[in-house]
Amino acid sequence: MTATAVLTHIEIDGTYNGKRRYSVRFDKHQIWLRGKSFTYLVKLAYARRAGGKGWIYKTDIEVGDNQARYLYRLKLEIQSQIGDVDGAIVENNREGYYRLAFEPRNIRINEDNLRDFPDVSIRQLAVRREVCR
Repeated sequence: MTATAVLTHIEIDGTYNGKRRYSVRFDKHQIWLRGKSFTYLVKLAYARRAGGKGWIYKTDIEVGDNQARYLYRLKLEIQSQIGDVDGAIVENNREGYYRLAFEPRNIRINEDNLRDFPDVSIRQLAVRREVCR
């Protein structure tokens, strides 16, 4: 029987490894996510840190109808590198809203790396956050 990881902190580093993967650290586990999964995770992290309850509507993550599928892929990518995780990483309120299941104070984002990210929406989040400081 494998142990179940209990995750409390996340650091979105965004370092690119040259193999279409971006770095994220969950507690002591460094993992590499594909671009789409990384983009979803970043948007969820910014929404969670923005204040309020941290919920983001699915079309604010990405336009279209495939958000649930991509969020499921994100979960599978994380589990394939960490193993079983105790509790949800992404919460769903069943009304089209999602949020990262980490306390805002436990979310770190390396905005220096995100300013050069290939996805324009992520670059804009990093720049907007920097201006708000």
